[in-house]
Amino acid sequence: MFAASSLLAILFLALTVSANPIVIRDSPVKLPLARRLNLTSVHNLVRHDLARAKHLRARAEALSKGVSPHVLSSDATIDESADNQAVDYIASVGVGSPATTYELIIDTGSSNTWIGAGKSYTPTSTSSETSDSVTVSYGSGIFTGIEYIDEITIAPGLVIPRQSIGVASSSIGFSGTDGILG
Repeated sequence: MFAASSLLAILFLALTVSANPIVIRDSPVKLPLARRLNLTSVHNLVRHDLARAKHLRARAEALSKGVSPHVLSSDATIDESADNQAVDYIASVGVGSPATTYELIIDTGSSNTWIGAGKSYTPTSTSSETSDSVTVSYGSGIFTGIEYIDEITIAPGLVIPRQSIGVASSSIGFSGTDGILG
């Protein structure tokens, strides 16, 4: 009996410890961000808002007629992404050594980091061209270019030595920024 109760107590403590995440309040790395109002996508914002309004109106009409929410028609189904296209978050990121600073949109939905939409890329001693072509299309634009491996400085003390990046030879829809940090 003693072994079973001891085992149960240890299991309980282990679960309690694993269920409580460790929170680091004073991180040694700080990433300064800038918030930028994105005025180039106003037409998309209006289209998204109209679609949401149509959905809400159709749902309210159906519910007022006693229709179950589970059997609403396709007219009452919204097929628009619920993202915030009005605000972009920008990070200053260094590329190469010595680093050239680029202003990149933070895109948590992208796995690609690329530069060259605004400021041109200048290879340094840490740059290595892979000769692979890269093309990525987004809802707001597209870029095409060549893949490089280079050193990326996210913040002082946070350097990625051999990161794959795209270097744009052409890009559409990214005015006012140098690329994307994905």
